Amino acid sequence: MSKILVTGGGGYVGARLVPELVKEGYEVNVLDWFIYKSFLFDDLKKNVTKIKGDLRSESDIEESLEGVDKVIHLACISNDPSAELNKDFTLDVNQNGFRTLLEICRKIDLDRFIFASSSSIYGISDSLNVYEDHPRVPISLYNISKAWCEDLLFSEFKDLPFSIIRPATICGYSDRLRLDLAVNLLTSHAIQKKQINIFGGDQHRPNLNIKDMVDLYLYFLKIDINKVHHEIFNASYGNLTITEIANSISDALEPKIGKIEMKWLESDDPRSYRVNSDKLFSLGFKPKFNIEDAVIELHEAFKEKKILGDVSDPIFNNVQMMKNLELK
Repeated sequence: MSKILVTGGGGYVGARLVPELVKEGYEVNVLDWFIYKSFLFDDLKKNVTKIKGDLRSESDIEESLEGVDKVIHLACISNDPSAELNKDFTLDVNQNGFRTLLEICRKIDLDRFIFASSSSIYGISDSLNVYEDHPRVPISLYNISKAWCEDLLFSEFKDLPFSIIRPATICGYSDRLRLDLAVNLLTSHAIQKKQINIFGGDQHRPNLNIKDMVDLYLYFLKIDINKVHHEIFNASYGNLTITEIANSISDALEPKIGKIEMKWLESDDPRSYRVNSDKLFSLGFKPKFNIEDAVIELHEAFKEKKILGDVSDPIFNNVQMMKNLELK
């Protein structure tokens, strides 16, 4: 079985993906700062090599690519508030680090490179169906950097066997949990405070359960490369308004924890778009889980004491952790 590099594998999705890759028989190299949970994957030492390093370091990348023939690139300064904290730092990691990775990948015999972009690059759209060829309207530095990386692949690195996935907002439990994502945040507030604050409410947001996100990466590792070579795929399951998301959370939790108060507040986040994933589904991939499944999973994790502390704790919140560490 081949060896895979997962950049950013110590993050929210990576923490759930890497153990599944091991179950599938892969050897895995993980390049990450490991600033949230340094002990991740210590129980998988036989199959996982952890490289505590930096995407901007040629030597760290070269070490992480030893023996590798597949790459899943997740590493980046993720989400809008985190990206805005230090713009030069964000661009250095998300863009310059990405270019460095690609240049070194050119030197080895890769059979596929999977890039995790973001459906947030669509920004604002009234269209009922935002397909992959829809104009991108990135409205934050994070979105802009993702669009830049997509363009770089097509303009300068078409010799690499890449595929681009534009995931919706991910939800559900992970050992490196994020509670600064819409469904996860509202669910944790409902459980801990019996209240859901709804900012705006009418904005449409696509969502995807983390279990389906992991399954999709596994799917892309095995599918005929000719079907995904130099292609872009939206990845979502359900386009709901913020109010509909809150109602889904309430419906799933109230039978378990009792009445949840809904509170509507003004929002300064205008993003609203409805992503169409028919192109992905035409490959044969179908999501199996929904928002309610993610909510129930998070509730079970709280019950089992897998989640300890307040939702604002930096361990669950990218922007708070970055403020504390003053990364550069």
